[in-house]
Amino acid sequence: MEKIKTENLFTDMYEMREHLYQEDKNTAILSVRNEVEEAILHHVTPPHLRYLLFKLTNYCNSDCIYCSHAVGRARYEKKHMIPHDIVMRTLEEAAGLGVQAITISGGEPLLRNDIESIIRRVTELKMVPVLLTNGLLLDQYWDILGAAGLRYIVISMDSADKEIYEKQRGADFNRALAGIRAAMKLRDKYGNVEIHVSAVLTRNNYDDFMSFVSFTQERNIKVQVIPYHKREHDEDDLSLVEASRIKQIADQLQAIKNKNGLIANSAGFLRHIPDYFIKGKVLPDHFTCKVGFTNLCIDAYMDIKPCWSARFAPLGNLREKSLTEIWNSEILAEYRDRMLRCECEGCWYLCTSEVCLMLDE
Repeated sequence: MEKIKTENLFTDMYEMREHLYQEDKNTAILSVRNEVEEAILHHVTPPHLRYLLFKLTNYCNSDCIYCSHAVGRARYEKKHMIPHDIVMRTLEEAAGLGVQAITISGGEPLLRNDIESIIRRVTELKMVPVLLTNGLLLDQYWDILGAAGLRYIVISMDSADKEIYEKQRGADFNRALAGIRAAMKLRDKYGNVEIHVSAVLTRNNYDDFMSFVSFTQERNIKVQVIPYHKREHDEDDLSLVEASRIKQIADQLQAIKNKNGLIANSAGFLRHIPDYFIKGKVLPDHFTCKVGFTNLCIDAYMDIKPCWSARFAPLGNLREKSLTEIWNSEILAEYRDRMLRCECEGCWYLCTSEVCLMLDE
């Protein structure tokens, strides 16, 4: 059998499926790859939706300087939590469509009082729940979430330096550290737990970044590096400007990945970071976006999109349309063609780029 070479956060998810559901990692990835290639070749809808990105709420308890859901940006959006019955109905339908993993995010998903039952239902339906959290409440919930089946957790954290963290994330550093410790307790008690930190690389933290990577390595935690993307309401552009330093960071991250695998990004993703910052080149040459053939995203208002790009209007709303209707719709077929041609503003986010890099190898 062909060996999967790419190692990233999505292949980590398939390793988790192997642990939880005894599903061979290589076979599962190759099956998805073949489905996507066949769908593109024959201009048809893939038989399965594979990854659902689900924002259960846009309420948050941190104030990250680059996030649209931050406490300080509340004036820009109406806050909402998706009703429990709609969440549960959507999980059932997702499983029926062949979803293998659900990213449970927000805002901050731990602000919901039903998060345990959501995690439990995802695992009962033999999908992998991937919890995206700022970790500020994790010390209260780690054990009940572990008992519910949580085995893959991603904590948003950009620095192990208190001043830098609080400047960039707008939250209490000590509570963030408690969240890291809580994730490690979950791993110690339940075993086979994938712990990642999701770190946005900016002008504020790049001098400190490799120290932060050392902090995570000492705790056997993987880092997911995300290059800063300027958003509409960002007061400042936090992009890196020192070309030699950016290249050095990318090289160091790749060396660590080669040595111990504790960098969750793929080699291809890391290679493009210098071009992203230095040349303003959002996407690599010859990049093809295939996420329309694997993903759907649901925002806190229950609008469904093929990705988070503002260039694609919502395909429908959970109150009015089912995931199955959306997945097989003509408008999504049109979006898929546009996505293949990268007719959008472009991004180098993990949820889009890393899927494609895994599919393309």
